[in-house]
Formats: sequence, structure tokens, C-alpha cells
Amino acid sequence: MRRRSVDGAATEGILERLRARRTASNDGRTVRTNTTQAERGREDERR
Repeated sequence: MRRRSVDGAATEGILERLRARRTASNDGRTVRTNTTQAERGREDERR
């Protein structure tokens, strides 16, 4: 079910991270504690 393409692989990695972050925040825990708020803002701008 996983698509293998150059940009597809990159997009999938981003989606996986977003999904992981979303489930973590739903749990009320932060998984990526090493990521600062500014870095998260930059990631959101990239989308």
C-alpha cells in the first residue's frame, strides 16, 4: 500500500510524523520533546 517515489517517500515521512504528533497530542503527551515550538511552526509553514 506504500507508494515508492522520490517525492512520495518524503511526503510519506512528513505525514507519518504529523500523524504521530497528532496521536501524541490526543493522548496529552509530547513525544518529540526535542523539537522547539519555532521548529514546529516552520514545519507547518512548509506544508
